[in-house]
Order: sequence, then structure tokens, then C-alpha cells
Amino acid sequence: MTAISVFQTVLNDGCQLVRPRKNAPGEYDCKDFAEGGNKKGWAYVDHVTANAVITVFNALNETNQAKLAKLPLNKIVTVCWKLIK
Repeated sequence: MTAISVFQTVLNDGCQLVRPRKNAPGEYDCKDFAEGGNKKGWAYVDHVTANAVITVFNALNETNQAKLAKLPLNKIVTVCWKLIK
């Protein structure tokens, strides 16, 4: 799933753990935060962050949306928080 899809999933399903998918650049594995098991290597994406990213993403024109969607997940979050401030 793409980074933007991860944020949409968080908005729809609640907090998620994400990590980059091995051998698939730009793709992410996503699992529910409440799932058991090893959480090492996973990053937590909360509802507030997901809402901020999706709000900024929807406010951009199509060209800038495409540019933002190509960035890694952590860069997307950084850019969106800077745009909000």
C-alpha cells in the first residue's frame, strides 16, 4: 500500500503500525496497532497525523499531490506539518 493509502487507512480504521515493505520501494506494510506480536521495526501512525496529511494532500493541486505521493512516509509527514504551521 502507498503512503497516502496508509493515512487513509488510519482515518478509516484507527491507529496503525507501518513499515516499509521489503523489496518494494514506496510500498508499506500496515497492521492494526492492537494486534499482538513483535512491534520492532514498525512506526506508529495516529489519527491526528493522518488527518493533517490528508487535509494538506486534498488542498494541493494534482501536480503537487503527485509530487507529495512520491515521497517516503516520514518526509510526507514532515512536509505536511511544515505546511500547516
